[in-house]
Amino acid sequence: MIKCKTSFKFLAICLALLLVFTCSGCKAKPKRFTKLEMTIELTNDFYEKQHISYTTYYESKDELVVCLREPFTLIPDSKYWSRTEYANACIRANGLTGITPTMSENDKYAYFKFDRSLNGQNYTYLAACFKAEEAFWLIQFATYAHEYSKHENDFFKYADSVFFS
Repeated sequence: MIKCKTSFKFLAICLALLLVFTCSGCKAKPKRFTKLEMTIELTNDFYEKQHISYTTYYESKDELVVCLREPFTLIPDSKYWSRTEYANACIRANGLTGITPTMSENDKYAYFKFDRSLNGQNYTYLAACFKAEEAFWLIQFATYAHEYSKHENDFFKYADSVFFS
């Protein structure tokens, strides 16, 4: 009888250790993605997808990142615009003026948050506008609206990681 209890304890410890070691590898690891002159650090949960309307598109189970590069040559006089002016143009061009997104800016990008419904599902977006050497980049981070608060810090972390070569 004592031998069985010892074997059971040993088996329980082994299973617990197996679970710990298996789950310790589950945490997403940082991964860099580069498209043209833009590099962003997401996690290894993301993969790149092709989308005809965007320069690049990254998706994970719960988040997506949509990137659009707009060369200054496509928008007259835009090379003289600030990031905020470009962000305001994006808001107007996408009909977001009625929802009055709040515009903010830091030393790297201008950003605003907005909600959209697509196919009956509600999403919340954080849009970050960057000015590179020859183009503006609109990078949008999105998730289900009811889960946005869980992802907002990650979205800002991703946006902070963006750099241009």
